[in-house]
Amino acid sequence: MTDEQGAHASRRPRRAVWIAAGVVVALVVGGVIGGLIGRATTPGPAIVVAPGPVVEQSPAASTLPVSGDIAPVGTAAPRPGLEVVTGTGRPPAVFAAASDLVDTPTTASGYRLTRGQVDGAALAARLAEAVGLAGEVTQTTTGWVVGDPAETSAPSLTVADDPLLTWTYVDPAQITAGAGLSPQRAQSLGSALLSGIGVDPGAIDWEVERYSDATQVTAWQVLNGARTSLAWRLAFGPGGVLLRASGFAAGLVEIPGYPVIGAATAVRRASLPAWAYLGPRPADALTTGTAATQSPTPSATPVGTAIGRPALRVPMSGIVVTGAELGLAQFWQPDGDLLILPAYRLTGDDGSQWSLIAVSGEDVHFIDVPYPSASPTAS
Repeated sequence: MTDEQGAHASRRPRRAVWIAAGVVVALVVGGVIGGLIGRATTPGPAIVVAPGPVVEQSPAASTLPVSGDIAPVGTAAPRPGLEVVTGTGRPPAVFAAASDLVDTPTTASGYRLTRGQVDGAALAARLAEAVGLAGEVTQTTTGWVVGDPAETSAPSLTVADDPLLTWTYVDPAQITAGAGLSPQRAQSLGSALLSGIGVDPGAIDWEVERYSDATQVTAWQVLNGARTSLAWRLAFGPGGVLLRASGFAAGLVEIPGYPVIGAATAVRRASLPAWAYLGPRPADALTTGTAATQSPTPSATPVGTAIGRPALRVPMSGIVVTGAELGLAQFWQPDGDLLILPAYRLTGDDGSQWSLIAVSGEDVHFIDVPYPSASPTAS
């Protein structure tokens, strides 16, 4: 880290004043919890799909882009949320700003999730009460449990001591034979349960899927009219019995005053070393544009150099950015935390749309970690 970066880092906490965003978690003596919010990065309840699922009610809100994920050293795969485009046949995209692309700096708010002062044991007790699970709360090396998660015939609840207080409930003993619930009935049950743990149903975009043995309700958290990757997932069996549920209990708060660079400057910065990692990502899988979806057409004969040697051909998609609108994008951190930061929604000259981080360099810290190279073979 440079001296300039260190100076920026030391100034950052004084500027990041947290303001409640309407869904802040509060824990009062006695175990009353408000503003619980779900997390889609933790795998939802496992449901056997045979056949299915049948999506009976789909989300109506647009999707907030996800970008900037970093896998912790030693893991075998990126943390959920990163859109991996390698191996899709799409050529790399090289971006350039149009001569008239807006380049006006400004400031904007970002958001983050925080545990606040929530007590994990009290949270576990309140969640157990909400799902009708009796038993004492036991603290483990990784969090808190009610019941025995290793017992395959009894219900259990687990709250993880992670940055977002991830929680999971499962009742493997329930029999699921019978007629499935209607989407309206499943959503009504999900809304009642989530309201009971402090979630505002008005800040949710609902999705209902029917499986052979369950009806799953996914309640997506909405921010500024767009669906985030945060969600509560509830699976109901015939008759409305709760089979599985998952979410987390961190609170969403606003962080005002992020300096934002101009769009043209952001596009040029994305070509610099390190910043290329945070370069433009497809803003939506369904709107990647012609240049991002068509495969390159091979030439009839190899391209040669002036003296006849065959030249390496590298397919590229050149995209000129002609428009930019300031919005938000989600950035998962190495420790599992989440930042929702100002980002540009770029429009290319081919009609494609991309998401690009817009905050200034003082709010982005590049952390040097060892490259996970293979260990030398022992002799």
